Amino acid sequence: MTAEPTKSNWNFETLFAYFTDLSNERERRTDERFAALKEATTLALAATEKGTQLALAAAKEETQKAEIATEKRFEGVNEFRAALADAQQNFADRSQTDFRLSAIEKRIEKTEDSILTTGGRTQGIGAYTGIIFQVLTLVVSIAAIVLVLMRN
Repeated sequence: MTAEPTKSNWNFETLFAYFTDLSNERERRTDERFAALKEATTLALAATEKGTQLALAAAKEETQKAEIATEKRFEGVNEFRAALADAQQNFADRSQTDFRLSAIEKRIEKTEDSILTTGGRTQGIGAYTGIIFQVLTLVVSIAAIVLVLMRN
């Protein structure tokens, strides 16, 4: 900017030169401000982008860890389900058990009827032998059923 003219030196040309210099100076300062703002904005955007990339990388890593943990948990659950299914296959189902128990009850009823009708000494040793044979059959049947149930 040129030196300011004194009162006696002011004319249209000096006034024009003065305002032109003033305008140029303001324009230069405005350009400097815009350049500084542009540089600051660029740096801020770069820092924000870097921070975003770091946050995304950390989120991705945490997501992978969570997925691995979930897979391990589901593997354990699936193993438990398979073990339960295997164990359930070894259990006797209700219809088989009811059928076997009804057969045992019928045998017991027959044995009781036989014992009640066969009583006394008049039947002799043959009657006692029949009773012993029936009881022995009952004991063997119960033992066989117990073994079958324990094996299943």
